[in-house]
Amino acid sequence: MDRGQSYDGFFVDDAVSFKKEQVLALINKCKQFAQLVGKGGAVNVIGKNLSITDRSKLFLITRYLGAELGKLESSLSIPDDLAIVHARDLARFLNVSEPNARTRMSTLITEGFAKKPKKGYIEVLPHCIEKFLDLLQRPSNARTTGSTPSGMSGTKKQKKRKPSRSVSTINVDQVYERLSTNLGIPKERTKDCILINEDGSFKFNNAFAGNSKMAKQIDCILCSAFVITVGMGQTKFSSRTLKDICYHSNIDVSGLNYAVREVKNRGYITKAARNSQENVIKEKGKQEAKGILVELCGN
Repeated sequence: MDRGQSYDGFFVDDAVSFKKEQVLALINKCKQFAQLVGKGGAVNVIGKNLSITDRSKLFLITRYLGAELGKLESSLSIPDDLAIVHARDLARFLNVSEPNARTRMSTLITEGFAKKPKKGYIEVLPHCIEKFLDLLQRPSNARTTGSTPSGMSGTKKQKKRKPSRSVSTINVDQVYERLSTNLGIPKERTKDCILINEDGSFKFNNAFAGNSKMAKQIDCILCSAFVITVGMGQTKFSSRTLKDICYHSNIDVSGLNYAVREVKNRGYITKAARNSQENVIKEKGKQEAKGILVELCGN
């Protein structure tokens, strides 16, 4: 082969280290959809209507670019191994069980999007990053211009679901610390019971499976209000938020309106103000919820 010829663009080294300009360009694309929150590897997804697969890929990409940024800016003190993601971290981010996260990891590896650097871990393949971020941008551009993305012709336009609450960025570890201290339960046990995401959403990990349907709904509502107020330091929440948490916690949502009314009738929760759509939990409700959570997380 003539050594003067270039093979750049054909041979792709999956261990390539990006140049500074490339890292910054990719970060500019990525930050439209996700942000790295702190040095612990927490990721906040900004992009809307993303599938769980897209969220998984964004998580890996954001962690990888964070590690690359740390190499460029040593003052940020970002760990070098941030790009290598454990199944446990992906499970917490997606609010799924660890076995479920491992299954998704296997799919991404089989797809050729990621590799397994060691047992139980996954890392995105660098040459897949830009292509994926460009694909994420296309639907956004099509909505802006009013054009229809290719392959979507003739499909029914879906209604956008109005989020029950605005996306927030929280320090998940700090929330667990508050809950652990208040409940008097080791943090690891609290994590096993309550799965909290970086955007402020959370669910209970089959914690109420043994209870009857009505008791299960009431317990979930009370414990949700407790996590929001005590763990996250919020003072108000909507009934819709509580219903969303029950739904994502695999609670039967039939008759849930009755359960919400029952919680209010018992004096556990009340409206924040007259004609308000927001609620506050009373001290009686906090004590009841604390007892439920201590029993659930302590087992």
